[in-house]
Amino acid sequence: MGNIIKTLSRILCDVDDDALYWTFFNQSWEESRDLLTRRDSRRLLRYRDEKKRSPLSMASNRNAPLDIVKSICNMDLQQVLHQDYDKNTPLCYACAGASEKVLMFLLYTAPQAAAIPDIDGRLPLHWAIEFRRSPTIIKKLLEIHPTAIYASDILGCTPLNLFFRRSMPELINEKSSVSRVDVWSLKNTMCLLTMAHAHRTINKADIFPQEWLPLHEVLQITKTPKDYLLFGIQAMREKLPTQDSAGNFPLHILCSTSPVKINNGERN
Repeated sequence: MGNIIKTLSRILCDVDDDALYWTFFNQSWEESRDLLTRRDSRRLLRYRDEKKRSPLSMASNRNAPLDIVKSICNMDLQQVLHQDYDKNTPLCYACAGASEKVLMFLLYTAPQAAAIPDIDGRLPLHWAIEFRRSPTIIKKLLEIHPTAIYASDILGCTPLNLFFRRSMPELINEKSSVSRVDVWSLKNTMCLLTMAHAHRTINKADIFPQEWLPLHEVLQITKTPKDYLLFGIQAMREKLPTQDSAGNFPLHILCSTSPVKINNGERN
């Protein structure tokens, strides 16, 4: 009897327009599920905060469970493409705070969101690299929008530039606590970004009649920071004795693309 009264009270009682939004903010998932079953749940989904963020944006940023994100989309699919005052979509926020399952669901539901930049010109690929998402997410974003690899933000920073800046310092620091799993993940991300940069695709079957040689292509990227080259060589050292179709070893590529600086009569 007590449960019936409690359920009726929940259904009939008025709640503020921002009630659902704040359950997401506070990560009160059971309360969120209760509010989503109300007859007036669509009213709660129409709420926007002072920055014009939607309930789905907040849920994505606060790592909401997949079933809650699905419920929101089932009731109001337009929220997937909603942009707040900073032009951030829920996909941007998901890159920062959601689970991989939620991210993949949003990409499946509205793949066009992968091509929507924020107010600073950053695409979801920038966000995914900034927050070190897995190679699985990076790959999916590049599959949907392969030319995102060339997109520059308002400061001229491409996803590859961001990867240089975001990931290299820890990897080259001998005292860094980066685990082997993290190194493996970053190595795979580096290969994906390099392939997309060179070929506008990450599908090897489309472009390679033979084995792809990621180290050769890392060394061919112009204006590559020295630290990135060093990590590429270290991470893919097994490719050092490999020749490309023209007979070049990685050392040939490095010597032909990297300028030699001379200090005090000595080469560096």
